[in-house]
Amino acid sequence: MEDGSNQSSSGPPEPSAYIERQDARIGTVVGKYRIIRLLGRGGMGSVYEAQHIVLGRRFAVKFLLPEFAANRDVLRRFENEAKAAGRLEHPNIAAVTDLGRAPDDSPFLVMEYLTGQELRSTALEGRRTACIARRRYRLPGQRGPKCGS
Repeated sequence: MEDGSNQSSSGPPEPSAYIERQDARIGTVVGKYRIIRLLGRGGMGSVYEAQHIVLGRRFAVKFLLPEFAANRDVLRRFENEAKAAGRLEHPNIAAVTDLGRAPDDSPFLVMEYLTGQELRSTALEGRRTACIARRRYRLPGQRGPKCGS
């Protein structure tokens, strides 16, 4: 290619091209939501912070990756899970409030935006606390716990 990049014109895009394509959502409006920033990526989609354009309230918008959106079974499961989650109300579950398609036909769901610690760091902290308690309160003759650092 003449632009100096080392990406060939055939084959799958390089990871950096994928990231740029996904980040192109930042600043766009999807339905009633302006996409603010990328929060994270998973195996099946990307989640962005968004702001409702009328209410100003923050939400999390999850987009299904194009390769999964093309699969009818996966798409049906995504939509069914969004609908089911939308009917749930529990303090430990992020409420799903909307479901739709972006102008590029990407399916998305909208959830309440929650702040706090990531589950991974909370789980690790819980494990550390359990290890400390086992070390401190083990009975005479018990072997110490097999806890990582």
